[in-house]
Amino acid sequence: MLLFNNFKTTDVKYYITRDKTNFVDYPSGLYSSVEKYSNKIYSTKCPAVATIHSRLYYVNSFLDIDIEFGIKNDDLYYNYYLTKEHPKYQEMHDFCKEVINITKINGQINLQIKSPYIFVTDSKDVEIVSLPPNVDCENCVYVPGGLKPYYWLRNLNSAFLLDDETKMAKVKLRIDKPMSLFYFNKPVNLQYMEATEKIKTYAESTNNIVSFRNRLEKYYMNVVNRRPRKLLS
Repeated sequence: MLLFNNFKTTDVKYYITRDKTNFVDYPSGLYSSVEKYSNKIYSTKCPAVATIHSRLYYVNSFLDIDIEFGIKNDDLYYNYYLTKEHPKYQEMHDFCKEVINITKINGQINLQIKSPYIFVTDSKDVEIVSLPPNVDCENCVYVPGGLKPYYWLRNLNSAFLLDDETKMAKVKLRIDKPMSLFYFNKPVNLQYMEATEKIKTYAESTNNIVSFRNRLEKYYMNVVNRRPRKLLS
């Protein structure tokens, strides 16, 4: 039995979505590239560290913003305050209103910052997990999540659950600091790509599907059975 995993590297690519419901009116240059975690960790010469290096990636925030959110008189609310990194044009406020969303799901108050990054692979066993980044926040917790991108093309948003409903929560995002960490279950060669029409068509089969159906496991095979054999070829 091996003490450390020795998986082969798998090709995974990502693109910045321009789907019809989010991001379409905004320049893709706003969004940072997804980067591999710092090479500096190799200096430890530790095999336990080396085995995860090509599995851990991050992306910096595209907003420099302080957000407050919570519930008052049974109404959900959020307020935001832009730093000097952003102009105070109406277009900027329209963008914030598009990408910041607050909902109550299963009794939990959830603040989401929508993300445009979608990962694509032709390997069935690759799993991606979003991990809590080092974001300055109060009275809320980051919501991790995971999926297998072979089957389901969707973005992994940054989300925070309100802790104490009697108090306001705060989240601070900075452009030069991560808003998401991505951990793969095996080493990946991650590269940026422009989405092909084949990929866009497959992604549209699930785009915003949660707004129309609950219990998505009942409709999962509707999507998977229509997947082209290769998306990256």
